[in-house]
Amino acid sequence: MSGHFAAYTYVQPFLEQVSHAGPALVGTALLMYGAAGVAGNFAAGAWAVRNPRPVLVTLAVLMALSHGGAAPDRPASDRARGVGPGLRRRGGDPAALDHAVGRWRMGTALFVGTFNVSIALGSFAGGRVVDGVSISAVMWVGAALAVVSAAVAGISGRSAAGPERP
Repeated sequence: MSGHFAAYTYVQPFLEQVSHAGPALVGTALLMYGAAGVAGNFAAGAWAVRNPRPVLVTLAVLMALSHGGAAPDRPASDRARGVGPGLRRRGGDPAALDHAVGRWRMGTALFVGTFNVSIALGSFAGGRVVDGVSISAVMWVGAALAVVSAAVAGISGRSAAGPERP
């Protein structure tokens, strides 16, 4: 979530300042983003019921690709499409994470608390990057954090002692 919100918090200024997108393109990109998020929740939620780990890894990789796909050397319409629906591949994360932590008694409380802290930390980190480096750099930070998330999701719960525990 931190990787997502490091970049997503600054999508509108990124599209306006870097892509030189007008209000219609920004609005369309954000509408597509929301629609893709709804679809992502249904698709990832159904898949996550069976096995949340590959869902989380896949969504984190897609998020990294979409953040990186918003590179400043691409045409404005390509960047808008990459940031809009591509970024929203993250839409299934809440459903997948809920299935992953829902097995524990306190899972839901920990999930909600961690989710909100991650949003705050990601937005804060993104703001520091925007202020200290550039609006374009925040997309790379979001991509890097998504790669870290994919790696952590891919290895978490595994141990040499035996199968993963619920």
